[in-house]
Amino acid sequence: MYHEHFFYLSLAVVEWIFVVDGLAIREVEKLPTHGSSQRVFAQCLDSVTQPGSERVDALLELERMAGLKNACGLYGLSRARRTHPS
Repeated sequence: MYHEHFFYLSLAVVEWIFVVDGLAIREVEKLPTHGSSQRVFAQCLDSVTQPGSERVDALLELERMAGLKNACGLYGLSRARRTHPS
């Protein structure tokens, strides 16, 4: 995820931050701006009655397959960004 102040957050990281604060991701939209930013929709954990959308699960799986849930994958992303800044 693009953040205009230097940070890239994967959906998995956003999910972890939200859970710590009592929120569940319900939906995610890819936006065409800023290198395919994502808009994340959440709701309070205690009011969740159904699972999140299939897009949430699909993106989390895509991030896992790309290695973005481990240190080596994140290090590779960091190196790529320094080599090819936008």
